[in-house]
Amino acid sequence: MLVRLRKAQGVLEYTLFLAAIIAVTMVILFRRGGLQTSLDATYGKVIGAMGNTTDKMTKEVFSQ
Repeated sequence: MLVRLRKAQGVLEYTLFLAAIIAVTMVILFRRGGLQTSLDATYGKVIGAMGNTTDKMTKEVFSQ
């Protein structure tokens, strides 16, 4: 049982370490603006596609 707890502790430590590395990477990318610019562009594309789809469906429903 003791070996099992140590193994679980190792997995937990590895997971926390990996999460810390990802968090630091995200902070660095957000401060430089590269990730924020990409997210804004993607958000704009998604909203535009949703608007186009809504307009198309509305025209098809109400044109009959």
